[in-house]
Amino acid sequence: MFVAAVVSACATVKEVPQGSMQAAECMADVLRPTPDTSEIKTLVMYDYVGAKAAVEYRFPDRLGRRRLARVSLSRETDNEAFYYFERGEGRLAARDVNHLLLEWETKCWVKEAEPILITASYGSTTHSP
Repeated sequence: MFVAAVVSACATVKEVPQGSMQAAECMADVLRPTPDTSEIKTLVMYDYVGAKAAVEYRFPDRLGRRRLARVSLSRETDNEAFYYFERGEGRLAARDVNHLLLEWETKCWVKEAEPILITASYGSTTHSP
């Protein structure tokens, strides 16, 4: 009975697409020569959509404390050529963040997702005396 429960539970978990894990591995490979980064690894994260590939690493902040950075990958339906990443924990660590983003885009076909901006508009009412 226990085996059936484990098999049933495993069958419901979505697998991460192979291309997504390859992109995450490529991102990790680009990070490895970056000075002061450590504990670079790829992992699988789960959210309401399902499983996603992610890259996690540590780097020192200005005070020398080791900070965690994590990015998770997804694919946009309107652009199947690229994967997109969202910053999860922390900020991107690199002496030149723009260079890191350019390397991820050109070597790994991964771009940063555009942030979703939520704005509120308030209706105006005119009061006449």
